[in-house]
Amino acid sequence: MTPRVQLVHHLWRQQPGLYRGYAADVLTALIIGTLLILGGRDRTQAPAWDVVNANGGPLAWGMVFLVGGVLLAVLSHRSPRLMVWTLRLLAVIYLILALAFLVSVWNDPSGGGSFIGAVFAARCSFMHLSRGQAYVEGPKWTG
Repeated sequence: MTPRVQLVHHLWRQQPGLYRGYAADVLTALIIGTLLILGGRDRTQAPAWDVVNANGGPLAWGMVFLVGGVLLAVLSHRSPRLMVWTLRLLAVIYLILALAFLVSVWNDPSGGGSFIGAVFAARCSFMHLSRGQAYVEGPKWTG
């Protein structure tokens, strides 16, 4: 085990919430990816999904989320540096979704849209960036 991987595992022992959050990040990416692929375009008909449908569709976006989730799971034991970059990449993808959902609701002439999707996607983005920064900063000194 490399010193960087040992550092990640030390952080997880020192801050169990960081590990649980990371597990939630992995599961969230895997679940969203799976649901996008299985649901296909039938489940992305709302205007909020226009960005997804116009840029590769749910299959492509689902694969990105699945690959991201798998990479997060594997890289935590192989390359923490790439793990942090994967967290950052997924944060950007969640931010794109948040902005797409926000614009869709903002421009909805009927006023029937909901901001909840935008809030949840933005929260995922923020949490990925926050967790990635925790790995960059390293463990607390307890000395």
